[in-house]
Amino acid sequence: TGIVPQKKVLRDFLTSFDFVRMSRLTDFSAPSGTVASAMAENGKQYALYIFHGQLKNGCFWVGTSGNYEDQITLNTIPAGTYRLEWIDPATGVVKHTENRKHAGAKLVLKTPAYSMDLALRMRRTL
Repeated sequence: TGIVPQKKVLRDFLTSFDFVRMSRLTDFSAPSGTVASAMAENGKQYALYIFHGQLKNGCFWVGTSGNYEDQITLNTIPAGTYRLEWIDPATGVVKHTENRKHAGAKLVLKTPAYSMDLALRMRRTL
């Protein structure tokens, strides 16, 4: 029964994007000891997930709870103003929101505090 709410959070997160226009984003860096994945429509919309955990027996991941605040660098972000929403993947609750004016190129982001995993929804504003 615990997986059903998680599926709804994931569905809601994904459908908040025009994800058919997005592709895998690999031009970013996350701290060692994390697993991170991202997709983007460059210059318009970005989704990122970061997770602290370990691969067990080569087949499944086990989360490592803690008190994390990490730095993530997106390397080739076009100039513009972006709205960032940091989301708790377990609940779908937005933990922190900010608008960020960016001059172009590397965009360094500091996450809010989180305990195991965190998602980012980032969109260019008009």
